[in-house]
Amino acid sequence: MKITVIVDRIEDGVAMLQFPDGMTAPWPAEKLPQGTREGDCLNVSLERSSGIKKSRREQIKKLRRDASHK
Repeated sequence: MKITVIVDRIEDGVAMLQFPDGMTAPWPAEKLPQGTREGDCLNVSLERSSGIKKSRREQIKKLRRDASHK
């Protein structure tokens, strides 16, 4: 899925991204494409990643095991 967000503002190293439904979300300004300014539109792509999901599940299992042994 691709969506377009608008860089609403950038303050103190944080960009506020506005989504098509009007919601906003913070994003580290340093992670924006070089030269991005307030008012710019950015294309965002969202897709599932099963490899990361599996890795993350393993991390959570380990954290739970470690916590239960304390």
